[in-house]
Amino acid sequence: MFHGVPRYTFIRELCASNLEKLASQIRRELVNFAAEMSDDVSGQVRRAAEKFTLVGFAGELASTAGITD
Repeated sequence: MFHGVPRYTFIRELCASNLEKLASQIRRELVNFAAEMSDDVSGQVRRAAEKFTLVGFAGELASTAGITD
Protein backbone atom coordinates (compact mmCIF):
# COMPACT_ATOMS: atom_id res chain seq x y z
CA MET A 1 0.00 0.00 0.00
CA PHE A 2 1.04 3.54 -0.61
CA HIS A 3 1.60 5.99 2.20
CA GLY A 4 -1.73 7.41 3.37
CA VAL A 5 -3.93 4.80 1.70
CA PRO A 6 -4.73 2.93 4.95
CA ARG A 7 -6.05 6.16 6.45
CA TYR A 8 -8.61 6.58 3.67
CA THR A 9 -9.57 2.92 3.81
CA PHE A 10 -10.07 3.21 7.57
CA ILE A 11 -12.27 6.29 7.16
CA ARG A 12 -14.36 4.53 4.49
CA GLU A 13 -14.80 1.57 6.85
CA LEU A 14 -15.93 3.90 9.66
CA CYS A 15 -18.41 5.67 7.40
CA ALA A 16 -19.84 2.36 6.20
CA SER A 17 -20.27 0.96 9.71
CA ASN A 18 -23.22 1.19 12.07
CA LEU A 19 -22.15 4.28 14.01
CA GLU A 20 -24.52 3.70 16.93
CA LYS A 21 -23.16 0.19 17.41
CA LEU A 22 -19.61 1.48 17.07
CA ALA A 23 -20.21 4.20 19.68
CA SER A 24 -21.67 1.61 22.03
CA GLN A 25 -18.62 -0.62 21.58
CA ILE A 26 -16.27 2.29 22.27
CA ARG A 27 -18.16 3.25 25.44
CA ARG A 28 -18.05 -0.38 26.61
CA GLU A 29 -14.27 -0.55 26.02
CA LEU A 30 -13.74 2.69 27.95
CA VAL A 31 -15.85 1.46 30.86
CA ASN A 32 -14.10 -1.93 30.91
CA PHE A 33 -10.66 -0.34 30.87
CA ALA A 34 -11.59 2.19 33.57
CA ALA A 35 -12.83 -0.66 35.77
CA GLU A 36 -9.38 -2.24 35.64
CA MET A 37 -7.63 0.92 36.86
CA SER A 38 -6.91 1.56 40.48
CA ASP A 39 -9.14 4.12 42.20
CA ASP A 40 -6.15 6.18 43.31
CA VAL A 41 -4.84 7.10 39.85
CA SER A 42 -4.85 10.78 39.00
CA GLY A 43 -7.21 12.37 36.53
CA GLN A 44 -4.28 12.98 34.20
CA VAL A 45 -3.39 9.27 34.16
CA ARG A 46 -7.03 8.34 33.66
CA ARG A 47 -7.40 10.70 30.68
CA ALA A 48 -4.19 9.42 29.11
CA ALA A 49 -5.39 5.83 29.56
CA GLU A 50 -8.66 6.72 27.82
CA LYS A 51 -6.69 8.02 24.83
CA PHE A 52 -4.67 4.80 24.63
CA THR A 53 -7.87 2.79 24.89
CA LEU A 54 -9.26 4.65 21.86
CA VAL A 55 -6.04 4.10 19.90
CA GLY A 56 -6.15 0.40 20.75
CA PHE A 57 -9.78 0.19 19.71
CA ALA A 58 -8.99 1.89 16.40
CA GLY A 59 -6.20 -0.62 15.84
CA GLU A 60 -8.58 -3.49 16.47
CA LEU A 61 -11.04 -2.01 13.98
CA ALA A 62 -8.29 -1.64 11.40
CA SER A 63 -7.22 -5.25 11.92
CA THR A 64 -10.80 -6.50 11.65
CA ALA A 65 -11.20 -4.58 8.39
CA GLY A 66 -8.00 -6.15 7.03
CA ILE A 67 -6.14 -2.84 6.87
CA THR A 68 -3.21 -3.91 9.04
CA ASP A 69 -0.83 -6.74 8.26
